[in-house]
Amino acid sequence: MTRWIAAVLLVLGAMLVHACEIILPGPGDLVENPATYSANHRYCVVLREYERLPDFTEDTYANATDRDSPHTTITAALYEMNAESHRLISEMKLDAGNFRELLVSDSGSYLIAVKPVVGGFCGRRESEPDDPIVTIYTAGGNRAGGLKAGDVFTDYDIRTLGDHLFSDVDFTLEHDGEGREIVVISVNSGAAMTTRRIDVATARLLDEKREISPSPRVYATAAAGSETLFSRAFAGPLPAFPPMMINARIRGTVGIHVVVSENGDVVETKLSKSIPFGADAAALEAVKHWKFRRSRTMTSGDILFHFADLSEEKWRELMRDAPPEE
Repeated sequence: MTRWIAAVLLVLGAMLVHACEIILPGPGDLVENPATYSANHRYCVVLREYERLPDFTEDTYANATDRDSPHTTITAALYEMNAESHRLISEMKLDAGNFRELLVSDSGSYLIAVKPVVGGFCGRRESEPDDPIVTIYTAGGNRAGGLKAGDVFTDYDIRTLGDHLFSDVDFTLEHDGEGREIVVISVNSGAAMTTRRIDVATARLLDEKREISPSPRVYATAAAGSETLFSRAFAGPLPAFPPMMINARIRGTVGIHVVVSENGDVVETKLSKSIPFGADAAALEAVKHWKFRRSRTMTSGDILFHFADLSEEKWRELMRDAPPEE
């Protein structure tokens, strides 16, 4: 088993190194500044990755490359196109770290800089909720608005999307039924395609922010034979989901045997089922604060705390017969 795990890690490591390699053109290879066109091909934005290279031309990599230190800003040039020529509308300086792709509206009124959610692979910083995901500029180069990753996705979805070396997230510009230009963010979560729409003119999210992936949640049930005790609980705080478990993708069930006094207080606890990475301690701490209706004698039973990935709808269903947390 150890050799098998080592072999898998070796293969995965090789894949990651290969994927992280940056292959630059050779000195004699021809290069040009990348150009992005609006859907109607009337407008175009040229991203001047090679400042020495004129727009809409190509040259060898040796001649086009700026050998100075990397720039923190990069120039985007917006053009109006026609059959035989192009007219420069504006030039704007963009923060090189705040986008990965540019989109141009069919009206030519807006330039949209988008930045996909990424993980901490290849030495790059993983995405955080405060990172920009869509930034909208006017044709004159002024910032018109924008949304952060946390405005569009839940914190756990940001982490989940970043877990993939190549997250399946696409940005497109479309027109909706009301004639608005919208940025459509499409996320392939594996089970289904999910979209989020942003109004370009107002930089407003048109859809409700809701989770894409089931989130780490805890719910409680009675162990077999402890249903009566469980039904007497009127306050049942749940343990926090330990971050170490989330990061390690550890899920499972912790069982706690409790002894309850006549007054309904938990006076004794003992683990009956254990899982690692902090779940046991979290469950033991939470169950100490459970409250039960009074009885004539001391009683005991087992409570199960399940640490799982669940949608909010499913979690509420599973918690239907459990006592309120407060």
